[in-house]
Amino acid sequence: AEAERGPMAPKPVYATDDELKAEAAKLDDKIEALKPLLATKAEVAEAIEKAEEQARLLKEEADKIAQAAHDHTQQVNESARERTDSAAQAVLDEVKPLISKLGTNTRLTTDALDDRITETDKAIRKDFQADMHAICEKVDAQFAALKAELTELIELRATQAAENLATSRREVDASIEARRAEAA
Repeated sequence: AEAERGPMAPKPVYATDDELKAEAAKLDDKIEALKPLLATKAEVAEAIEKAEEQARLLKEEADKIAQAAHDHTQQVNESARERTDSAAQAVLDEVKPLISKLGTNTRLTTDALDDRITETDKAIRKDFQADMHAICEKVDAQFAALKAELTELIELRATQAAENLATSRREVDASIEARRAEAA
């Protein structure tokens, strides 16, 4: 029988009008029961759509804020770099004259110390020369005094030796005379 109707032909219905009305009433009750769910589903879809729109707007706002923060960070970095460079240059500008002045003061101090060392060396050499001259004069005077004393002592000893020799000669001559007189 199905082959006669074809694959899409409706099936014959064997229900009474009351049965159909009862089934229709049940379906109407089910539809009424589902209406709040359908309304809720529509409200949820609408809320999701609003939330997606708000999320898109928030993302756009966050992107704008992130870009503004990035731009501001770049500006702050550039400003900080400029200030750092400026401060470093200011320090260099202040320090360079001080270094130059320090170098000049160091050279002047070194030159002054060199001059003082040279003067001190000259004064020490002069004092040393004067002291050595005085010592030499004292040594010469002491040698002259020693020579005079030795000469005097030698002369004294020579005189004593000559007197002793003369005395001994007289004694020997007297003894020879006495022996000659005895022998004669």
